[in-house]
Amino acid sequence: MVTNFREDLTVSIKGSTVKGHFDRYTVMSWINYDIAPDGYGFLIPFSEKEANISIAIPDNPDNNRSINDLWDIFYKKVRNKLKQDLPITDGFQITNYPIGICRSARIGNTFYVGNCFGSMMPFMGFGQYTALLSGVYAAYDLCDLGKYEELMEPLRQSYENSLVLRRAMEQLSNEGIDRIIRSLQGYWGEKLFQTKTINPLKVASYLLRPYIKMKKGVTS
Repeated sequence: MVTNFREDLTVSIKGSTVKGHFDRYTVMSWINYDIAPDGYGFLIPFSEKEANISIAIPDNPDNNRSINDLWDIFYKKVRNKLKQDLPITDGFQITNYPIGICRSARIGNTFYVGNCFGSMMPFMGFGQYTALLSGVYAAYDLCDLGKYEELMEPLRQSYENSLVLRRAMEQLSNEGIDRIIRSLQGYWGEKLFQTKTINPLKVASYLLRPYIKMKKGVTS
């Protein structure tokens, strides 16, 4: 059965709100496959006294490690990193959360916005900016200020670029990730992320496309 939503992967997520002392302008992330196989963990402050910490992993049938066991390891690592106890005030857990994108941004008088469009980026799981813009662009169309499908095309491309990074990330080891991070700390990293005329997501996805094809050729 063909639907308007193309599912690319599903993920499981476990997170909690914790108390502590945080810099409201600093977000932290961990890409360590000993903690989150093919996934990542992150800390996002809500305020100077509260933050969210979460771990997200793709639902890979080859992964036989429980997200609850991985969470215990991650929670301990975050506390050690921040040198705080970080008591938990509440938590949540999601299993088999679908990540994908709609095939058509609009069908008749129906506009697909937010998660119905596919605003969540596959690489790091964020999508608030895309979700907000989709609502704005739907309003533009209703006010005859533009065509929704055309306005959403750059965001659709951003999703596809993010998916390439996700697939490349799944091919890497911890050592490979460390090499990439170290290389971004030099001249090319500065050029990539500090030049306003360059879209780092687009550049990275194009550079990684041949690598992904090569890996698929080896494993097939």
